[in-house]
Amino acid sequence: MSNRIGILTISDSATADPTVDKSGKYIAERFTELGNSTIKISAIVPDDKDAISDFITTWTHTNDVDLIISTGGTGYSPRDITPDVISPLLQRQAPGFVHAILGSSPKAVLSRPVAGIRGNTLIITLPGSLRAVSECLDAILANDLLNHALKLLKGENSRKLHSLPNEGFDISAHSHRQTEGGQTHEHHHHHHHHHEHAGHTIPKPRTVGDLDERSKQGAISQRPRKSLYPIITLEEAYNLIFSNLSTLPVEMHKVDASLRGHVLAERVLSNHDIPRSPSSNVDGYAVKSSLAAGTYKVVHSLNHSIREPVPDGYIYRINTGAPLPVGADAVIMVEDTQLHSEVEPEQEKEGDAREEKEVTTLAQVDPGENVRQRGSDVQEGAVVLDKGDVIGNTGGDIGALAFVGRRLVSVYRKPVVAILSTGNELLDLDEGTGRDDSWTGWDTNRPTLKGVLESRGYTVVDLGIIQDSMDAHEAALKEGFLKADVVITTGGSSMGTTDLLKPVIEQRLHGEILFGRVKVKPGKPTIFAEIPCDNPPFKPLFGLPGNPASALVTFYLFVLPALRILGGYPKDKCRLPHVKARLGDRMPLDPRPEYHRAYVWPDLKDGVLTARSTGGQRSSRAISLSGANALIALPSRDGKETRALEPGDMVEAILIDF
Repeated sequence: MSNRIGILTISDSATADPTVDKSGKYIAERFTELGNSTIKISAIVPDDKDAISDFITTWTHTNDVDLIISTGGTGYSPRDITPDVISPLLQRQAPGFVHAILGSSPKAVLSRPVAGIRGNTLIITLPGSLRAVSECLDAILANDLLNHALKLLKGENSRKLHSLPNEGFDISAHSHRQTEGGQTHEHHHHHHHHHEHAGHTIPKPRTVGDLDERSKQGAISQRPRKSLYPIITLEEAYNLIFSNLSTLPVEMHKVDASLRGHVLAERVLSNHDIPRSPSSNVDGYAVKSSLAAGTYKVVHSLNHSIREPVPDGYIYRINTGAPLPVGADAVIMVEDTQLHSEVEPEQEKEGDAREEKEVTTLAQVDPGENVRQRGSDVQEGAVVLDKGDVIGNTGGDIGALAFVGRRLVSVYRKPVVAILSTGNELLDLDEGTGRDDSWTGWDTNRPTLKGVLESRGYTVVDLGIIQDSMDAHEAALKEGFLKADVVITTGGSSMGTTDLLKPVIEQRLHGEILFGRVKVKPGKPTIFAEIPCDNPPFKPLFGLPGNPASALVTFYLFVLPALRILGGYPKDKCRLPHVKARLGDRMPLDPRPEYHRAYVWPDLKDGVLTARSTGGQRSSRAISLSGANALIALPSRDGKETRALEPGDMVEAILIDF
């Protein structure tokens, strides 16, 4: 089996300009030449504790690599922090490789290498210089010892008892039987991933038997008449989602428009002062502040270097943002000057614009007037954006990164989302209408979800409309989990005879349904489950109701916060923002807490946010979604005499277009 290698270059300069990373490329070439290794992943991070730690913990947590080789940051300067960050992350030491590195060259004593094991991954730190990297690799690759170590490491973890021999899926629980003294014992093994929170019990499938087979035997009449899944509150559902999901790995991303919506995995610092030297804040003429008003000859950037002082009797024409020439300490605005004379036509080249020869200054300026001093915009080492900041849609965040010259930044990967609809009765908008009487409606949910997901920058895998059979459900879901990080289904989550999602999850995919009903309107039969996969060990599934309004409301309530968790959002930013609004319409109350589709906008008279209903709120009425930018959180009427909220009442609104 090929060794999977991860290469982490740790360098402030290489982060700012990846072309200077020679050592990382050399390491990749050396391991590729071995013939027994594959470069699985590589990245460049600054000399920043959080950035280094995030990459190491993410790569080792996902079990994507057998070996991580870092280069850079192992020396004695204050910014060389690689060993100090990685050492506490190691669970077992590997001192033999440290000795090999220290013995590779007399100059190796100037390095502080560490080596050890975290999880199933061996981690070795190398210096940053190309020559030192070459010498260290010669030492640790000698006699095939590194390869032997990786084989031993993989051998200790090779008992993959839970792997499913079908497309990389794992079975979450199975039994081994053995005979001892004539008695048969059954031992059950379960994956628990990160479900080990208080009160967690071994999942018990609530669906019994294969519904395809039961329907053939006439067993549909014997299906449960009450749901076997307990109904939970919205907050309980949030707790289950937040406690069972974690962020995806960190990656390097180009600073461009596609960066919108990503979350920074590093603190971005300015590598230099901006401006780097005094520069002009206006269009005008750079002068010494001691220069009195008068008439002077003009030079400019095309005929005079800023590295040379301006001769006596001259002034330097300058544009906004341009650096001042040596000796100048102020700029007089063009509005405070007059043209005195022009260059004679015979002295100009054909096609040139008429040039200034002499200009009269009308005032004397103070030292520093109209000058941006060095570092007055951003100082070297200043925080430009912080770890956990979300790159917004307004342009300011991308502009700030470009302003300090960052070409790449470390971000949490955004999840890829697979979507599908279920139901023989659905027709795709791209299909014709040549269907029999079984067709009853257009598939509204996939176009709706695809539109909202792509508008927020998520990559979508469209799995289409899935027919009502266990086999079709199983095949589509397996395809989704192979191609995406999370799967969203619509339909098939309730109590109908063709609602097959729950039995497919539990019986075919051996998943765990964490909740199957939530006390909300619309969206009661919403499902949240985790499916065992090859890598990572579990992936989430959301089964949303089939009615269009229910599907979109539950997407905003449950799925979008989950996607934000996966994408590295800070916990307090995962849920959509809540604001207070004044009702403009009467809104009836239901025994369940209800999320009423509404349009919220400031009242022109007093500026207070006012919420107006989008009309009938039946869950099948898709047009209730049109124009909605908020969900009004209406309380349950349980035990209350109040049957409705009236215009003027203050309510809580969840802003969905945010």
